[in-house]
Amino acid sequence: MICDALDSHEYWQLGDELPRNDGCVFIPGDVLGDDDRYWNGREPSADELIAIDEVKLCRAIAERLALRLRLP
Repeated sequence: MICDALDSHEYWQLGDELPRNDGCVFIPGDVLGDDDRYWNGREPSADELIAIDEVKLCRAIAERLALRLRLP
């Protein structure tokens, strides 16, 4: 339940400044190659950089919890 809450927090609060689509927040590096329609050739703004760091931290916490709880 906590991992689901972190996912929701990423989308609805942290990702508010970032590109979002179908329940996913997109930060630079999420889509590899030239297929990144959100960040290809565009540098993040100062506000986006802060949001990107927060999303990365949120994802790291969720990943640690999932590993600890052995979730998929």
